[in-house]
Amino acid sequence: MISLVLSFNLTLLACSKDDENYSKAEVTTSDVTVIMATSAACGGAIINDGGLEITEKGVIWHTSANVSIENFTNKTIEKQDGKAYTSQLYDLKPNTSYYIKAYAVNELGISYGEEKQFTTAEATLYTKADITTKDITTILATSATCNANLTNDGGKAILQKGVVWHTQTNPSLNICTGKTEEHNAEGEFSSLMSDLKYNTTYYVRAYAVNELGTSYGEEIEFKTLDPLKLKMVQVAGGTFQMGSDIMYGTSSKADHKPIHTVTLNSFEIGKYEVTQGQWEIVMGKKPVIYDGENFPVRTISWNDAIDFITKLNTLTGLNYRLPTEAEWEFAARGGNSSKGYRYSGSNNADEVAWYYSDIQAVGLKKANELGIHDMSGNVAEWCNDYYHHLYYKDSPSDNPQGPKTGSTRVFRGGAWHFVSQGCGVEYRNNAAPCESNSYDRGVRLVRSMK
Repeated sequence: MISLVLSFNLTLLACSKDDENYSKAEVTTSDVTVIMATSAACGGAIINDGGLEITEKGVIWHTSANVSIENFTNKTIEKQDGKAYTSQLYDLKPNTSYYIKAYAVNELGISYGEEKQFTTAEATLYTKADITTKDITTILATSATCNANLTNDGGKAILQKGVVWHTQTNPSLNICTGKTEEHNAEGEFSSLMSDLKYNTTYYVRAYAVNELGTSYGEEIEFKTLDPLKLKMVQVAGGTFQMGSDIMYGTSSKADHKPIHTVTLNSFEIGKYEVTQGQWEIVMGKKPVIYDGENFPVRTISWNDAIDFITKLNTLTGLNYRLPTEAEWEFAARGGNSSKGYRYSGSNNADEVAWYYSDIQAVGLKKANELGIHDMSGNVAEWCNDYYHHLYYKDSPSDNPQGPKTGSTRVFRGGAWHFVSQGCGVEYRNNAAPCESNSYDRGVRLVRSMK
């Protein structure tokens, strides 16, 4: 029995926290930084935890030297992981000397780092903060960086800071497209503005909030990049005669009859067909057939065109779409400036159209009356409408949208391998929306105008 008790006591002794294998923690005090009138930053680093869990750490400070846990004005308790930590000191008095130490606690007690002394800045009055919007850097299509500087906290702790932006002037926390919140110490900072719309003008201001209110820096204007360089032409609304009585030799094709009156609202249409380079930017890959970045995209189905437009609208924040068949023909004819040409911009197909030849880069032929290129020839262009060969007989006169149902979709304008008659402004054609095995179909964009 005596032997067992002795063994038990030795085991307890070996496991005692007073054993030389355990000790109080060792901690150092970091330099005091970002010293303002009522705030500063200071921290510490755990050099040795003494073999035990650190149950509390932070800094303590006082207006008298030899600050300790028994004699302090205030303290912080930090939950940060890792050995090094930083504490923000608030509610200090302006123009006052303080003594500060880092501390750490384990089961054996409290340890202190070296004591440091600092003096807060002088502040005769409490005011709103002073902040400067410095500049805008790294401007991309959908993001940019704003640099700012908090020069004075106004004698009060900064509750929030960052930048605000909007597509209208004088952005604020209440009226803004977006904002950032920065939590780093006072002084210079940079904020990343993301989810911007490409080719768009923004106005940005830095802001800072303290107890007395919100301050704003100078407003800076900038414009995001335009990697697509989409050029649109405005087509004023109007009334025109759609269709034609033209005969195609001995052909019985008559889906372009009868001539009927159509009235359209204003819209915008692409100056050029969508290029293969633009397709690659939006879709993230080259089209199936790649001739060069300035050649019109081709070998795309109607479904492919819709997929492209959906992704384009997400990227830009705009509302592009395919033209209706009536919009396409009105624009091809020259809109309200039409001179009644057979082809888009001329009665001579050679002036305005690539036909019975090879595909070419966009914009090389003469433009039509509205300044639009290649609406005759080069690549055929998908429209939004379902196709029916008798639709013109029952078409509404105001903004017709095509048949409500159908198995194929309209494409217009002819292509580089067509004969000239197939490139006329009245010539209609159609294909299944999933069909992409034909190498001559592309897309031209439209946007409605308010």
